[in-house]
Amino acid sequence: MMQLCQIGAGYGNGLILKNISVVFPKGKVTVLVGPNGCGKSTLLRVAARLLKPEQGQLLLEGERADTMARKEFARHVALLPQSRSTPEITVGALVLHGRFPYLGYPRRYTAKDRQ
Repeated sequence: MMQLCQIGAGYGNGLILKNISVVFPKGKVTVLVGPNGCGKSTLLRVAARLLKPEQGQLLLEGERADTMARKEFARHVALLPQSRSTPEITVGALVLHGRFPYLGYPRRYTAKDRQ
């Protein structure tokens, strides 16, 4: 489960998100709906630790996400932004990228990873 508690975040001098709290239950689909510019992408960037909140905290399984190692956090959370162009890649290859945090160096997939 992921919780965003009393989040305030934005870019430059202004906060886009003010005092936002939301829970993303484990194993459930959560939908963010709202008009352009209301902060949906900003909220997701905070949840993925791509944008540091100016206030509040992000909890993952009850643990403060800012204290987790990047690799450990990446084993639980990923973000595929809608606005980023992707090279020609199969869906299977894209999904396989989710194994990156579990691979050592050099990053070579095993049969188990492909399974």
